[in-house]
Amino acid sequence: MSMEEEVPTTTNGEEAPMTTTTGNSDYDDDEPRSALDDNIASKGKNAYYFAHAHKANGPKWDGKPQPKLLSKHSSSDDALLSGLPKKTTSSFDYKKSNITSYAFCDEDSKVKLYVELEGVGEQCTEEDITLHWTSTSLSLVVQNYRKPATMPAVDENVDSDNNEVVDENKNQEEADKPVAEPRRLAFGKLSGAITKASYKLKTNRLIVTLIKEKDGETWHTINDKGSPDHEVV
Repeated sequence: MSMEEEVPTTTNGEEAPMTTTTGNSDYDDDEPRSALDDNIASKGKNAYYFAHAHKANGPKWDGKPQPKLLSKHSSSDDALLSGLPKKTTSSFDYKKSNITSYAFCDEDSKVKLYVELEGVGEQCTEEDITLHWTSTSLSLVVQNYRKPATMPAVDENVDSDNNEVVDENKNQEEADKPVAEPRRLAFGKLSGAITKASYKLKTNRLIVTLIKEKDGETWHTINDKGSPDHEVV
């Protein structure tokens, strides 16, 4: 025995319109829906809450407190980032500098740098010293300087009776020696602005004096940023 399905009717006896949903709907009948979801599902674009129908596309929270990966980026992104210029932490110019040991004294209106070079006053003249500077940079170059040997050299120009001996081969060896590599101390950016720079040539050192643009300004380091590359005196 079969039973006919009762068709819902309106108050005037006409059949009531029926709505259907497909499996592609955003609202699954197996899941509980809120009043807002029901309103949107039944009235569509005419729903009062239609503006709220758009949902976030991010991953659904699984209720766990652990962090969840939201997205990944390819290794090509890393390559792109690696090509960007990186800010250095120090303005000490290592590419141009082979003098890496020096000391300095910060005074009220000036700063003094002490560069120790044993025997520089005996080996070099004023013509061998070059000091380039701007209001924010400094470069010191020392030509024709050779570091003295650690062991005292034996005088080979005299014999056992202290008679002078001329060695032509020795003279030629001295002439054939390569030119000494210039000694350099360079800073691309100083800790503060200066109005003047000068130097004094001593027996075993060079003293560089920088006149500050602002009196009383404290210089904690010679270079603009980064850890001090020097010994404070």
